[in-house]
Amino acid sequence: MKKVLIISTGILSAYLSKFLLNKNYKIYVTSRTLKKKYKNFDKLKIQKKIIFKKLNVKDLSSIKKLINQIQPSIIFYFAGQSSVTKSLNFRKQTYDSNYIGCKNFLTILKKDQLDIKFLKANSGYIFSFKKNFDFLKPVFSKNLNPYIDAQKKAFNIVNNFRKKGLACYNIIFFQVESNLRPNNFFLKKVCIYLKKNLYKKKKLNVGNLDLVRDFGWAPELVKGAYYMSYLKPCNLIIASGKRYSLRKILDIVFSIKKLNYKKFIKIDKSLFRKNEEKNVYPNLSNTIKILKPFKWKPKIHGKQLIDNIYKNLY
Repeated sequence: MKKVLIISTGILSAYLSKFLLNKNYKIYVTSRTLKKKYKNFDKLKIQKKIIFKKLNVKDLSSIKKLINQIQPSIIFYFAGQSSVTKSLNFRKQTYDSNYIGCKNFLTILKKDQLDIKFLKANSGYIFSFKKNFDFLKPVFSKNLNPYIDAQKKAFNIVNNFRKKGLACYNIIFFQVESNLRPNNFFLKKVCIYLKKNLYKKKKLNVGNLDLVRDFGWAPELVKGAYYMSYLKPCNLIIASGKRYSLRKILDIVFSIKKLNYKKFIKIDKSLFRKNEEKNVYPNLSNTIKILKPFKWKPKIHGKQLIDNIYKNLY
């Protein structure tokens, strides 16, 4: 049976695990602590089908021991503090999880000359999209924070180890959405506000509504990430390929109850991020072309994406 090792118990790991179970993979997922219940896997009703392993990604010997024990054909590194806001309060944790852990895995794979594919999840928000985007000469965002700094270092080190002959990939995700997302993420927060009738009690604090982003449906995106493993080592954007302003998202969500969102929101300047780029969305045409043999093309975005989240809130 083919084996895959997934680092992290987040939503990407849960959805990828569910997808790979149908492809007869034996799936190992790591966590900093072993628990009786992992909420993302439990909600997808797959926890009992997954083998969970305790791992400290800062510990080289533990990583080496785990790889030798499992002998996976693919490693998906999905670990990392994913909140820009939290990264400001947890700088070391953000740096260790996004960069140091990634570096440790690559170091062991190279040193032991292991024939294992390594795919690292990165955020598209670490790049600047003011000019045409080029993976060969990427321009990184000037928005200085621990999250972007750690992700930037991880992106570069994957590229460097690839030049040394390692089969490693950079997956460039944008906004990964799902009803499993934490409640404080914008799209889910708005859906909860509407569904629980909170608009009858108080206004919703929001930031800059002119921001334009790519919102993708997590179950679709993990499939694209998996198909990447069949390619030669590369960097590839995995997103919906569609763009929506936060203002448009509000309009779509509130239309569920035929309400005008403008009556229920309050602009909160404290939610504005310094130096944040207004337009951050990718051109997906190259990805769709490359993954055409696998018939991968995202279909869920906008209203359908919001309906999926709204109707399935936990």
